[in-house]
Order: sequence, then structure tokens, then C-alpha cells
Amino acid sequence: MNRYLYVVEGKTDIAKLKSLGAKYVIQTQGYNISKRVINFLKIAQVKRNIVLLFDPDGPGKMIYKMIASTLTDFDTVNVRKQMSIKKGKVGIAETESVYLTRVLENYLDIDKRSNEKDSISVPDLMELGLIGDKAKEKRKVLQERFYVNISNSKTLLNDLNILKLTKNEVRKIISGK
Repeated sequence: MNRYLYVVEGKTDIAKLKSLGAKYVIQTQGYNISKRVINFLKIAQVKRNIVLLFDPDGPGKMIYKMIASTLTDFDTVNVRKQMSIKKGKVGIAETESVYLTRVLENYLDIDKRSNEKDSISVPDLMELGLIGDKAKEKRKVLQERFYVNISNSKTLLNDLNILKLTKNEVRKIISGK
């Protein structure tokens, strides 16, 4: 049973979902969504069920429309605006954890019961030369093919595991075979 991929607006939303037990969470960085994120989600939906969870405000609705129009299969979770306001701010990060856990209960339960193992690890990245001085060109190959985030090893590893790419698949891709 695969874990879900949750799509949220920002870093604080990621932290909130991870604190509830979600493993794979990516951000759109607000409504300035990059083509890289859109293309990554198109690829990811083949391997993983996607859950869209955006702030219950105008920008959140705009982001939802942009993402929903490009994906073919996803779930949407809506939170009530009055449950997502704290200190004048509206958002997933401001939503009480108890309420958010209840709204996401079915998804988080599947994530917790999942026996899915990461398909690639930090030692794999090292062995493949994706960490260190000469890693830049190899990382770019992965970015061009899968639109993974190559900004640092942690995000690269997360994206490769979201896509369920194995060490051997990555080896073939970066070697041009």
C-alpha cells in the first residue's frame, strides 16, 4: 500500500502535515506555481495517489484550479475557513491539528499502516555520484527528465522516493542508457 503525496501551498503547511504523520508533502510556493512543480505532479500521479490540500481562501482556490486542470487523478480535501484562522491569518498551517487530523483521517491512517519502504537512500545517492562536487550534471539529468527538485540532497531524495525510482533506474538514466 503506497503512501499519499500531499500538495500544499508552503513550507509551514509541509511542517504541519509532517507533524501529523504525512511523509510525502510538496509545496506549490503559493499561486506562483512553477512549471517544474506541475510537470513533477503529472509524473508523480502515475506512481502515487495525490491529495490536494490548499488554504480555504481566494489564492488557495486559484491554486486548486491551476493544479486540478493539469492532473487526471487526485483527491481534494477541503477545510472549513472558520477552522483555519489564527491571529488573523488563514491557512492550513493555522488549522488546529486535531481538526486537520480528523479531516485527513482516512489518508493518514493509510499512510500509517503502509509498509512502503523508500526506494532510494542517502548511501545510494552517494554511490550514484548525486552528492558531492561532480553531482551537478547528474542531478540536472534527473531534473530534465523527472522535474525533481535538485536544490539539495534532502529534496532530491524526497522527490526520487515520491516517484519510487530505484537505484538501478536512476543509474541507467544518469548514464544515458
